[in-house]
Amino acid sequence: MLLTLGFGWLLGRPLGSWLPLILVLGLELANEAFDFIRYRIDRYPWGPGPMLVDIALTMLPPLVIVLAARWDSPEFQRFRPLR
Repeated sequence: MLLTLGFGWLLGRPLGSWLPLILVLGLELANEAFDFIRYRIDRYPWGPGPMLVDIALTMLPPLVIVLAARWDSPEFQRFRPLR
């Protein structure tokens, strides 16, 4: 989550910008690729379950922040309940 906020600050992007979230997703996928390589070299049994849990735990909190920041944007007006 801190990486998303940090990338947003470094790039001068608003909190609801997708770019910092995409950068964090790229770093997370690279991390999972390195984990896979490490498991492959050590001949450790590997399954996709722990990898998917890691990705979800890494990406869901920043995604919630980005979506909350975009809640008032025109793209999300159709998803909001009528007042």
